[in-house]
Amino acid sequence: MKHGAPAAQLTPRRPPVFVLLAIGAAAIAATHGGAEPTVTDERALLDRGELVVTTEVAPDSDTPFYVARGVIDAPPAVVWALVSDCGRYRDTMARVAASSIVSQDHDTSVCRLEMDMPFPLPKLTAVIRAQHHTEGARHLREWHLVEGDFARHEGSWLVAPFDDAGKRTLVTYRARVRPKLPVPEAMLAGSKKGALADTLAGLRRQLAPSR
Repeated sequence: MKHGAPAAQLTPRRPPVFVLLAIGAAAIAATHGGAEPTVTDERALLDRGELVVTTEVAPDSDTPFYVARGVIDAPPAVVWALVSDCGRYRDTMARVAASSIVSQDHDTSVCRLEMDMPFPLPKLTAVIRAQHHTEGARHLREWHLVEGDFARHEGSWLVAPFDDAGKRTLVTYRARVRPKLPVPEAMLAGSKKGALADTLAGLRRQLAPSR
C-alpha cells in the first residue's frame, strides 16, 4: 500500500458521464438540463440505509460503468480487509464462483476470478490486476483486465469514513464489465446493477454487529 499517496489519487478516474439514479423501483433521469439529486439528498438516503445505484455512460464505449454506493456499519479498516482481498471473493462477493491470488507485490495484486453469469450464459473467467492506494482512513482499489473471457473488466472500490467517529463506512463500488459473448448490453444491464447491489448488501450482512 502507498501510505504517502496524495489524496487526489483516492478518487477513481471517471469519464464524462450522463447519470441515471435508481433507488429501489424509483428512477430519476438526470440530464445537463434537468435537476440532479444533490449531495445532501444522497447523503440522507445513504444515512437511512438506501443503496444508490447509478449508471455512467462513457463516450468511448456502449458499455457503461455501473456504480453502487452504500453505508456499512463497520469501520473503514474492517470493510477494506474484505474488499481488498480478492483471494476471498468467492466467500465475500456476490456471484463470484471461484477466486484466487495469482501474484501479489506490496500494493499490486493479480487475481483470477470465475464469475457466475445470468442464465443461460456459462461461468466466465477473468484475470485482473489491481492497484491499492491508502490515504489515512480512505482506501482505493482500482483494477483492470489482464486476460480472460471478457472484452472489458475494470472498476474500483473506494472505502471512506461516513461519520466523524469512523464507525460507519461509505463504500463506492464501480464496475464496467463486458463479456466477449455477443449479448446486447440491454440484456445484461439489470443483472449487472443487481450484482453490485447484492454485493454491497452481502458485505453488510457479513459485517453486521452481533446481537
